Amino acid sequence: MTTLARRVPDKSDDRGRALTRSLSLLLFLAGALLTPALAVSQVPPDENWRTLDTEHFRITFPDALHPLAARLADRAERAYSQLAASFSAPPPGSIDIVLTDHTDYSNGFANVVPSNRITLFARPPADGRSLTYFDDWMELVVTHELVHVFHLDPAGLLGRALRGVLGRYPATWPFFPGRATPTWLTEGVATYYESTLTDAG
Repeated sequence: MTTLARRVPDKSDDRGRALTRSLSLLLFLAGALLTPALAVSQVPPDENWRTLDTEHFRITFPDALHPLAARLADRAERAYSQLAASFSAPPPGSIDIVLTDHTDYSNGFANVVPSNRITLFARPPADGRSLTYFDDWMELVVTHELVHVFHLDPAGLLGRALRGVLGRYPATWPFFPGRATPTWLTEGVATYYESTLTDAG
């Protein structure tokens, strides 16, 4: 006759399950608390977007910002012609600019991957230290960010050939050698041109 031994529950198993449940609950609550804050900071999905095409730019903006987008088109084209005279070669194709007012501060950023694009936050500065001396805040920001595109986009023959085959792969040499430059140099070049071309910065 075979007797089956009954397994006695181990108290450490119960503690482990309780700890796992407690951690899961804490993670769920932390996620629930953070989700509304993240959702509020996003662009509204029902925004009425428009696009304005110029010779070198494709500017996308909410319909309510049309007058600002028209002014941006003028400032961007002016900055482009000034920078094209200073750099060895302007970036090929259209540069995308997204103009949005869904933030509480004025600034912008530029990317060269996956395409040449600039995002501008359209709240004019009233105070603060970052953009306090300016003649036209939009001209200042678009010039600064456009310098990044002019500086970071160029590649040598090998880089251009590889981009033609693999696309705009997010790497430094040989695809985007400029992306390997230190931040102080990247920002220094942009600040230099921003200050020279806009009498501000």
